Amino acid sequence: MSAQPRSVTLRAHQKLAYGLGSVGDSAVHFSFETFVFFYYTQILGVSGTLAGFAVMIAMVFDAISDPIAGSLSDSTRSRWGRRHPFMFAGPVPLAVCFYLLFVPPDGLSEWELFAWLALFCVLSRTFLTMFAVPWLSLGAELTQDYTGRTWLVAMRMSFGAIGHMGAAAVGFFVFFQSSDEFPVGHLDPGPYPAYAAFIAIVVVGVQFVSALGTLEPARARYVAPSDGDRFSLRRLLRELRGALRQRSFRIFVLAGLVFAAAVGVRQTLGLHMNTFFWELSSEETGRVMVVMLFGLVLGFPLWARVSQYLGKRRTFQAGLLMMGASVLLPPVLRALGWFPENDAKAILVPMVTLFALFAAVGGTGAHLAQGSMAADIADENALDTGLRQEGIFFGALNFMAKCSSGLGHQLAGISLDAIGLLANAVPGEVPDSTVANLGWIYGGSACAIAFLAIGLINRYGLTRERIEEIQQKLAERSRSDDSTPNGSARVILESE
Repeated sequence: MSAQPRSVTLRAHQKLAYGLGSVGDSAVHFSFETFVFFYYTQILGVSGTLAGFAVMIAMVFDAISDPIAGSLSDSTRSRWGRRHPFMFAGPVPLAVCFYLLFVPPDGLSEWELFAWLALFCVLSRTFLTMFAVPWLSLGAELTQDYTGRTWLVAMRMSFGAIGHMGAAAVGFFVFFQSSDEFPVGHLDPGPYPAYAAFIAIVVVGVQFVSALGTLEPARARYVAPSDGDRFSLRRLLRELRGALRQRSFRIFVLAGLVFAAAVGVRQTLGLHMNTFFWELSSEETGRVMVVMLFGLVLGFPLWARVSQYLGKRRTFQAGLLMMGASVLLPPVLRALGWFPENDAKAILVPMVTLFALFAAVGGTGAHLAQGSMAADIADENALDTGLRQEGIFFGALNFMAKCSSGLGHQLAGISLDAIGLLANAVPGEVPDSTVANLGWIYGGSACAIAFLAIGLINRYGLTRERIEEIQQKLAERSRSDDSTPNGSARVILESE
């Protein structure tokens, strides 16, 4: 049986260091969701179906690597604690593989480009897992307060929004500026390697700072796993079976996967929408994304307060409702003739920006509730099994986040091939029927999937009162274990 970690008061710079880890994670996710699919389909000429399938292959590997990373970090013994050996090991190989994703050798055929994309998608996401799963798990260990967890998740996600916003601003305003040859700058293949190198350098820097800044509280709260908690494949399978026996976890995973698919479609096709449906320049697209992502920074503390009154389940549903409606309305209004035409940029760009802002803020609420619910489920599991297995549950959370890539890219890729949006298409010269179908796919599918997730999460039953009851019982159990001379768990002091 694993003991409860000791209570430690986090200092402000330690909270900031933890949140900072989200900057690199989010910069990679934004770049991956926004540029990789667009780069391979519109510039390199890989079909949407093949490009989507390459990312789906990476998702299969994620399904293996995420729970392994979680279980390994749950059972690791080291002077740095359970999580930090992996947090220090992941950033450099992640940066290298992410850069190589944007620099395939010249002269590759479509199938060779597919193989290159699949290989470096798998490697990039695996090394991202090596940092992200232990880092996410660490957040559940740093505080056990019901409301405090939501605020810590809000800080993590606010920094994530900064990472998204920074990656968007640097991309569209620095690397992908319009030119005479390429009026839409992100259709120019030249800047992509330099952009990837910049993001790779940022990732290494912020992830190392985050790991160093959280090392002290992590070691202070470190409880060594017992000998029976050491990692093995049999133990991993037992943990997964045990986790899936929890009703709360099953509902959480199913709703999370559906939510991830909705987000994935929206993110994957977002650049296609701005380029071909709204016919925005790179700079106009950049302004839309920066304003939208700035709204996330404001949205996380807003939803953190809302969650105190609505609870986490209803916050998840409210956020999804807002996101789904905001994604669907613009194509519907355009079809009805109630939305500005593309040549009326003075009105069009603010309108597109406003709806993108609402969609992003809505998604923020759902993400915030989701992250906080994972920590609560880990507590419920600890009460039922006597084991602290945050890695397993946050491995599932990380997997669901990356499913937005796999499911979203595959659905988007098949859809683009079906409507006939070809490589090297020129904005303004795409057939009207193709453009209209792009809008319906983007808005309709994302909205429908989001509403399905709203229905699924309705069966989730971990309320504030239930979590406080669980944590009280865990505290009583921990005090009982501490009074037992031959307890199976052992606290590793910093002097060791």
